[in-house]
Amino acid sequence: DTATGKMLDRDNVQDTLYTCAQGFAETWKFLVDMTAIFTDLSKGLTAKLVFSKDFKLKGISELVADLEAAKRSEAGPAVIQNIQEQIARIMYADAPDMYRKWEAQERFNPFSGMSETAISLALSDTAVPARYKVRYLMLGVIFSEVEAENPGFYKMPGEMQGKIIEQKVQAYMAEGSTSKPPVFAVN
Repeated sequence: DTATGKMLDRDNVQDTLYTCAQGFAETWKFLVDMTAIFTDLSKGLTAKLVFSKDFKLKGISELVADLEAAKRSEAGPAVIQNIQEQIARIMYADAPDMYRKWEAQERFNPFSGMSETAISLALSDTAVPARYKVRYLMLGVIFSEVEAENPGFYKMPGEMQGKIIEQKVQAYMAEGSTSKPPVFAVN
């Protein structure tokens, strides 16, 4: 059993599952169409069942290896985010509330999927808006406060969540602009 052999086996399973899924979709479409015709609801009806070709058969250890390889090869943030999302879906498969929490925190992380080097550069770059820097640096504190003040936060629509997070970011920015810089004594 080599890694290449396992990958080919998984590819064969994916192909077989996809063929079965296509057959299921055709049967489902036929049943929906026939039901619509018999109930006189077929006018303007379009029924389509679509399956992805990727049935997400990788386990956590394989995904973690993929994540490490993606980071080593400096793959783009979208690739890293996708792998992280797959890992989170497996980790929180039996805890949808925890997945919703993870997903929201990732959505509001302005540097999600970026390498540590890229984040350091972004934090020191004057072209990056201060609110993104504050959001990144204060993300844990902001979410702790938001959770305490809004118990149903993770079930709120994304737009409402965004407004609440942005209010917190603005408050921290205002607080930071009123604080005085530290004074160092030079001997």
